[in-house]
Amino acid sequence: MKIKTKINLLTLIVASILVLGLIAGSYIIVLNGLFNIEEHEAIDNSERAENYIFYKITNIDNIDKDWAFWDSSYYFMDDKNPEFIEENFVESTFYTLNINSILYFDLNDSFFYGEYYNLDEEEFTDIPEGLINSLTELDAIVNPKSQGSVSGFIQADGELYIVAINPVLTSNVDGIPKGNLVMAREVSREYITGISDEININLEVTKIPDLNNKNTEIYDKISRVISYSSNEDEIYAKSLIYDINGLPVAELTVTDKRELFGLGLETMVFFTGFALLLSAAVTILLNVIFEALFTRRLESVSSELKRIANTKDYKSRLKDEHDDEISLISDSANILLDTIQTNVQHLEDKNTELNKTLLKKSELIAELHHGVKNNLQYIISLLGIKSLKIRDPEALEVINDATGRIKYLGMIHDDLYRKEERKTLFFKSHLFDLTNLIMEGLPEEKREKISVQITGDEFETDLSYAIPLSTAIYELIKNSTEHAFGEGRGNIGIELEKKNSGLRISIKDDGSGLDESGSGEFSFGINFARNIITKQLSGTMKNIGSEAGTCWVISLTDTAGDKK
Repeated sequence: MKIKTKINLLTLIVASILVLGLIAGSYIIVLNGLFNIEEHEAIDNSERAENYIFYKITNIDNIDKDWAFWDSSYYFMDDKNPEFIEENFVESTFYTLNINSILYFDLNDSFFYGEYYNLDEEEFTDIPEGLINSLTELDAIVNPKSQGSVSGFIQADGELYIVAINPVLTSNVDGIPKGNLVMAREVSREYITGISDEININLEVTKIPDLNNKNTEIYDKISRVISYSSNEDEIYAKSLIYDINGLPVAELTVTDKRELFGLGLETMVFFTGFALLLSAAVTILLNVIFEALFTRRLESVSSELKRIANTKDYKSRLKDEHDDEISLISDSANILLDTIQTNVQHLEDKNTELNKTLLKKSELIAELHHGVKNNLQYIISLLGIKSLKIRDPEALEVINDATGRIKYLGMIHDDLYRKEERKTLFFKSHLFDLTNLIMEGLPEEKREKISVQITGDEFETDLSYAIPLSTAIYELIKNSTEHAFGEGRGNIGIELEKKNSGLRISIKDDGSGLDESGSGEFSFGINFARNIITKQLSGTMKNIGSEAGTCWVISLTDTAGDKK
């Protein structure tokens, strides 16, 4: 069977899993339905709470009407009868009517008489001044003849009240109004709790001063706001409460537990677990199928190819008895192994030839090196023998100087031979070898009196650049050892300073100083060094002057292939 057919079968299996996923996704729709049910229920409860509060307002208004349309109240406004007060303004009246205050106002909208009873503390207290002031500002108090019955919310001294206002008339609801009767009930936390218990709805009333602008702005376009708690276990339905003048004074919040959503969520968790278990089972099944159909065979091919690569057994070939795409991979790998085997054999033949050529080259280079080294040593020996027979100091100095330069050439030749595989050298280390060579060429009594110090930066540079530079430094050091100290002691300091802009080398001695009027070898050495620095290396070489001795400064802007 072709792999393509197998993949088609696997695709059908995956499609089946996707169908199951879609079925599971349908439960999300159920959750959205639960959301909608909860919101509608919260709105219904909010409306029920509002209607019940309006029922409470109507109840207070009816009680107020009973007292306002009563002959005793009507005549009380004439004589302020004490017996009426003693009989009616008692604790049981306020407790039975479940109100805080009964207030009479005359036709001049002035407070006539009233009492305030604290239902929570069960005692009479002073009438809040703010309540009186807020009531006297209402049109129903100012103009009782035209306003008739008025009830609703007012806010006074930061507290919220339900009030009912009716004109004082006879029991037949006729006659000229003698004033207004106001009954008030403070909307306290206990009062709201009592309403919550009566209708079995969790209520909360928040006064407008306790709300910020953002809380009230959301009501510009909607009458009711739905929100959720931070842990989403409660749903809130919020609406505004308006006072008698139509201004918002408080926010009514109805809180419901999301029991339905919790049940739906538990159901979703169950189905999610079921879907995960099903997915795991399908995944295991797919792995088993892939293991049997593909993985084992591919691992076998990979393992065999690694073995061939590690052992370089390019004569081996892959074997696959199947007839599918993986067997094509094996066939292609065998073709590749044929090509590799042919190329490896060709390379081995070439390597054999190259090794023979390199061996011959190494032998020639070794012979050349020994020949050059022997010739240089022969010349040094001849010059040494000649120097034994020369009595002229100047001639002897020329012979010794020539011997030193030949030794220097020999050292450079050894460096080139030892570093055949390298094209660079570490210049500071090379200078140590150079100064040791110069000091070895000095007479023993002079060698003991001269000290050479090399300080500064180490750097790596091309041999083609380092050799002429070291030649110039050789001439300057040689010049100091021969002419700067005479028969006395002396110090030579070499400082290397490598910067991004180039290289600065100073060669300083504390000898007798530079005599530029002299002639002979001394002048030749300095001129030779300057010629190398300025013309061959495109640098500068200056004598910067010193309190004692000579100081040459070499400045180079190009250190050809240097490596910090």
